[in-house]
Amino acid sequence: MRGKRGGANANFFQQANTQAKGGTFLEGALKRAKQSGTLIIADRQLKAFPGEILNFQELQIGDNWWEGFDLQKIDLSNNEITSIPEEISAQEFITWFNIQNNKLEEVPAGLFAIKTLKFLDISYNKLKIIPESIAACQALVELHIAGNMLTELPHSIGDLKNLEILDLKRNKINFLPVEFGCLTRLLKLDLEENQLTRVDNFISSLNQLTHLNMSKNKISQVDQDALANLTLLVELDLHQNQMKIFDSVPKSFKLDTLTLAYNFIEKISNLDRAANLSVLDLHNNKLEEFPESIIDLKNLKTLKVSNNNLSDINPRIALLPVLVRLTIEGNPLKCIKSTMRNAGADQLKKYLKMRLEDGEVQQEENKIAVIKHMPGASKEFDPWDTLLREFISNNSLDLRGKSLSAISPKLWNHTNLLVVDLSNNAFTELPEDIHFLKNLKQLRVQNNKLKQLPLSLLQIQSLQSIEFANNQLPRFYDDSVKRQDINLPSLTFLSLNGNNLTQIPPILKYLPKLQQLHLHMNKISDIKELCRKEFLKLEVLDLGNNKLREVPIALIHFLENLNLLNIQNNDINDRGIPNLIGIHKNIKTIQLDGNPLKSIRRAIIEKGTEAILKYLRDKYVEERDSVIEDWAIEMQQENDQYSSKDYQYSSQQYSYQQDNYDQRSKPPQINQQVGRQLNQDEYERRKQAQHQQYEESKFQTQDINQAQQNMQDHIFQQNIYHQQQQSYNNNHPQQQQQYPPQYLQQFQQQQQPQPGSFQQQSMSPYHLPPTFQQQQQQPIQNQQQFNQKFQDQASIAQTQNKMGDTNMDIGASANVSINNSEAEKLSLDQQVKALLREIETNFSLSKAQIMEKKRLISKLQAQRSKL
Repeated sequence: MRGKRGGANANFFQQANTQAKGGTFLEGALKRAKQSGTLIIADRQLKAFPGEILNFQELQIGDNWWEGFDLQKIDLSNNEITSIPEEISAQEFITWFNIQNNKLEEVPAGLFAIKTLKFLDISYNKLKIIPESIAACQALVELHIAGNMLTELPHSIGDLKNLEILDLKRNKINFLPVEFGCLTRLLKLDLEENQLTRVDNFISSLNQLTHLNMSKNKISQVDQDALANLTLLVELDLHQNQMKIFDSVPKSFKLDTLTLAYNFIEKISNLDRAANLSVLDLHNNKLEEFPESIIDLKNLKTLKVSNNNLSDINPRIALLPVLVRLTIEGNPLKCIKSTMRNAGADQLKKYLKMRLEDGEVQQEENKIAVIKHMPGASKEFDPWDTLLREFISNNSLDLRGKSLSAISPKLWNHTNLLVVDLSNNAFTELPEDIHFLKNLKQLRVQNNKLKQLPLSLLQIQSLQSIEFANNQLPRFYDDSVKRQDINLPSLTFLSLNGNNLTQIPPILKYLPKLQQLHLHMNKISDIKELCRKEFLKLEVLDLGNNKLREVPIALIHFLENLNLLNIQNNDINDRGIPNLIGIHKNIKTIQLDGNPLKSIRRAIIEKGTEAILKYLRDKYVEERDSVIEDWAIEMQQENDQYSSKDYQYSSQQYSYQQDNYDQRSKPPQINQQVGRQLNQDEYERRKQAQHQQYEESKFQTQDINQAQQNMQDHIFQQNIYHQQQQSYNNNHPQQQQQYPPQYLQQFQQQQQPQPGSFQQQSMSPYHLPPTFQQQQQQPIQNQQQFNQKFQDQASIAQTQNKMGDTNMDIGASANVSINNSEAEKLSLDQQVKALLREIETNFSLSKAQIMEKKRLISKLQAQRSKL
């Protein structure tokens, strides 16, 4: 909102807060806030909330004050402010508010009434309670309330559905409300140094958590499934509590750090759930037996078991390949010399290896050497035997982060695999034999060095998800891949984020069920290839961090089911954002920050999708903003027709009659191509079914005179087309149609008169096989079918009425001489009528198709007026 003209604040600076270090600083801070939208008054020993903030929109300070920004960010940290006025709610554009380390004793409901607020830091104040009105702050993403005097949390905290980061450390909270389990988007939760006594089962509902800190509490009980289902957890800290048994290890392949120091733990189990654990801290507990499951943690780098009651250490700990830190001091060890206990991990491992048999050590070293492609490994040992045995579970293979660069052929024997994860390795290519995994549904090869992909991958029909993010792919297959090479009918998810793509992959239009397409962090500048009705089912489109300059209207028109559109950090200006987005019925999320936009102000973008859609909806004008680009219509027309690349007739491969085609008489690959042609024919026949029924109804009569007249009209029309073709060929001899010899021979056989049938006396192109000239293709096919049906009807009528001379009469009437100009006018009129009839009767036409047909009608009428 912009300020009003006038002198309402003439004495403003004389009334500036006297607690600030000079009015000059406050004036400068407010001027900068007008220019940037961010107000910083930190570390200024303020004792009262600056009242100028409440009237920020009306301040007339600085040059061009009326063009100033709305106040969006406020930093009042490290002052001595005791309260916040309720009137703060009038600042409806604030998204970020930091007032930590002050002397607040309560938080007003007006602060939580700011609907745009996403970040709030009220840490290190004197708060004893958080009001239930916090539920109104629905946009809140990050909340910091550390270092206060809270003993409980409001039940309404569960209504903060968008909360991702919650910091509650150093309070006096002794229990969590059940509604806490409703924070399903929470990523980081810090409850350190409170008074909690247990971990409740509802914590398992926070299944998006990556970091959980519940250290320095009084926890003695962890419910059985409270932590087990946190499958995305990366770090778990429960040190300095009162636990005696710990078996609730999260089932997370991502768990990197587990800290359980300073408890009373006597037994720990289920460590195998965290196979990729790298840090395990168990020092200062009551362990009497070394946990055997530690031996299977092949990625373990740090192990702390000092100050326990261990009498021995399993020597196989020395076989952990990446263990670099091992602390065992403070245990009553009997089998390890005291001089070795503080000697460091390397010396300890050498010492422990001496207690193992030579064969066991050699076998383990062979595994490590081969996996890392080091020389000297025994040829009798194949590490893939171990990998395939230990890392396959529930038809899923997880080989993330194993430093692999090549795939063993032994993998293809596991044809029942549903999920294969090869992320975080060093693969540069995938073998063609990957198609042997015929039941594969999910393939993840992220964070590798892929530069090319096997063609056989496109033939795995069961694939539902492909993730190739963060590789070095310059393209996702090229233009040489044909439709018949692609058979991915089930693919719904495709991620190509973080590659080197410069264009939209052309093969995407052959993925009929694609719902999510992620192309983030590439070099794409043109997305015209996505402006097709083939992407009707697309729901998520991520094009952030590319080089786009515009979003075509056609993209929004054709992608009717789009839910999320990310075009962040591109080069799109105001003209490149179509207003049609504003009336799209399904878009729920649009991200467009980071573009050089001027008319869509940052305050609108900060408010989120609803504000952006409303802005575009208000600017929408149907006559201007719903017109699809001409190139998009032409591209769709070309796609609707038979493509010479995908549906071509090859005289060297085959010829066939549509009515008596036998699949068993052709090779399989030919049958597949012909099958696609017949499917396209069937589609076109259904599309024009009503039109055909109308034309055929004119010949469903037993009146021979009417039949003769109708047939004369039909042959007359054929002659018009024939003369048009001759005229065109005379003027464009280089573009005359060329037909294979066997087709011409077939045509001559068709021209021989048949007993009791009507024969056209002139040579018509409608009996020749279809070519791929746009203006000739469809009329030829339809006219040929009509001609045969009309001849049959006339023959039946001739037989019933015993009029043997009808054929000659009609044949004679066909030799009508007609002026080329009149014939062309008649032809244009009939084309216009046919288009109008199709618009009126074919209810399956889309808005774009109707508009294109209307444009074509206008062109035909203009062409006729010139004749």
